[in-house]
Amino acid sequence: MKAGIPELPHISHQRSYRSSLLTMFFVLLFLVWAIHMVKPLFDPDFYWHLKTGCWIWDHRALPMIDPFSIPPQPEDPHRARFMLTSYWLFQLMLCAFYKIAGFGGILVFRFILATIIIAVFYRFSVEKKLFTALVAGIGITQLLEANFPERPQFISFICCALLLSLIFTHLAERRRGLLSLLVPLCLTMLLWANTHGGFILGDILLLCILLAEAFKFIHPKLEPVSGREYLNLAVSICSAMLISILNPNHIYSFEMIRSYAEASSIIHTPMLETSNLYEYYKEVGGTGPIIAVCTYLFTLIIFFNSRGRTNITWIGLLLLLGYMGLEHIRYYTFFLIAAILFSIRHFDTTVIRKVSMSVIIVFLITVVMLSLSKTPQNLKRISQYGWIPTAYFPVKVCDYLIDHGIEGNVFTTVNWGGYVLWRVAPQRKIFIDGRLLDLARTWEYFNMDNNWKKVFDKYDIRVVILPTYDAPNKLSEFTVKVEMDPEWQLVDRNNNGSLFVRKQLLSQDILGVP
Repeated sequence: MKAGIPELPHISHQRSYRSSLLTMFFVLLFLVWAIHMVKPLFDPDFYWHLKTGCWIWDHRALPMIDPFSIPPQPEDPHRARFMLTSYWLFQLMLCAFYKIAGFGGILVFRFILATIIIAVFYRFSVEKKLFTALVAGIGITQLLEANFPERPQFISFICCALLLSLIFTHLAERRRGLLSLLVPLCLTMLLWANTHGGFILGDILLLCILLAEAFKFIHPKLEPVSGREYLNLAVSICSAMLISILNPNHIYSFEMIRSYAEASSIIHTPMLETSNLYEYYKEVGGTGPIIAVCTYLFTLIIFFNSRGRTNITWIGLLLLLGYMGLEHIRYYTFFLIAAILFSIRHFDTTVIRKVSMSVIIVFLITVVMLSLSKTPQNLKRISQYGWIPTAYFPVKVCDYLIDHGIEGNVFTTVNWGGYVLWRVAPQRKIFIDGRLLDLARTWEYFNMDNNWKKVFDKYDIRVVILPTYDAPNKLSEFTVKVEMDPEWQLVDRNNNGSLFVRKQLLSQDILGVP
C-alpha cells in the first residue's frame, strides 16, 4: 500500500481476521504438541543416561571405565570411552532436572527442548502464514512422535536445525559481518559435540555446505556469494568444525564412524535403529511407512514449486539427508528437519491452489490424529502407574530384588538393561544394556540360545530377570529354559517379568518365607 493512502476498512478487517485465525491455529498446534508430550518414559536408554548423569554429578568426573557392567572391560577402549563420555553434558542436564523435581522435572525438560526446536523453525520462517504453520505442523508432529526429547539424540536435532538456520539466514541476508555467524555457529557445535556423538554429522553437513557454495563460483547463474562473504563463511565453518574437537574424546570421536560399521558387521543382528526405512516399518508396522513416503513426495512437490529449486546447496543437502533417511531410520529425522526448513523458507505460496491447500490440511490432520491416538492410553497409564510404564519394564521384579537384598551379577534383556541398570547398579553389575559397550559380549548375547549356561558361568551370573511372556498368553521360550534348569530357582513372577536366582544363593528371606 502506498504511503499516505488509508487502508480500506474491509481490507483491514480481512487482515485482522486472517491474523486471528493464524494465531488460533498456532495455539491449537501447540496444544496438540503439549498433549502429545505427556506420555510415560518408554525409552529404555533414558534410564542409563539418567544413571550416568547422576554418577557424574556424584563423582564430579567422567567415567573412564564402565562402573555398571560386569568385568572385564571392553577390548575396544576408544569405542567404550566414546559411549561413556560423549553424552556427559546432556546427562548432567537430565540429572539436574531429576534432582529438582523427579520425573516431573524430566517432563519440564521435555517441554523446554520441544519449545526450543519449534522456536528455531518459527524464527527461520520468513512469512508467518497458514501454509508455513501447516508445513511446520506436519514435520514437528512427526518429529515429536518418533523421538524422545529426553534422549541426547534430540539435542542433535536441535543443533542440526539451528546450524542450518544460522547458515542459510546468513547466506540469504548476505551479511558481511564475520562474528554474526562465527560466534553462534561455534557455540552450536561446541554444545553439540558435548551432548551427542551426532555432531560428526554436523561436521559433514558443514563441509558439504562449504564445498557447494564454492562450486557456485563456476557459473554466475548459480548465484554465488561475494568473495568476502564466502571467506567469512569458510572461516566460520572451519572454526566451528575445529571447536567441535573440544569434547572428552577429541579427534578420536571420528573413529566411531569406522567402529560403528565394524559393530554392525560383528554382531550380525538387525537392530531397529540401524535398519533402513522399509525394514524398520516392516518390523514395527502401523501407518509409519505411508506417512514417511508421503513426506518424501510432499517435499519433492514443494521443491519443484519453490524459489530455491536451483540452489545447489539445498539440493545437495536434501539429496544427502534424504538418502541417509531411507537407508538408516536414525537419520530420517535429520531429513525431516532439512525439509521443514527448506519448505517454510523457499516455497512459493503464490502458486498454491485451494485443492493443494486442502490436501496439505488433510495430511496434517491425519498426522496429528495418528499422533494423538495413543494419548488416552498414555494418560491412563500415567494415572495408574506413574511415569514409568510397568507394562514395559520389570518394575515389581526390581522392587523384589532390592527389598530382599539379592546380590550378584545380573543378566537381563538388552531392552531392559537400561532400566535395570538404573534401579540396581552399581551395587550389582549388569551383563548388557542398550549401550552395547562390549562387541564380543553383544555377539554372545545375540547367539546364546544353545550355550546360555556357559555364558552365565563365564560371567558369574547369579540373578536373571527375563520377560514372562514373548506374546500374549505365550511364555517366553528362554524364560522356560531357565525355569526348567535345576541350577535356577524362580523367586518372583508377575505378568511382566520373572526373577531367577542361583539355588546356591537361596535363603528363606529371598524366597519370602517368614
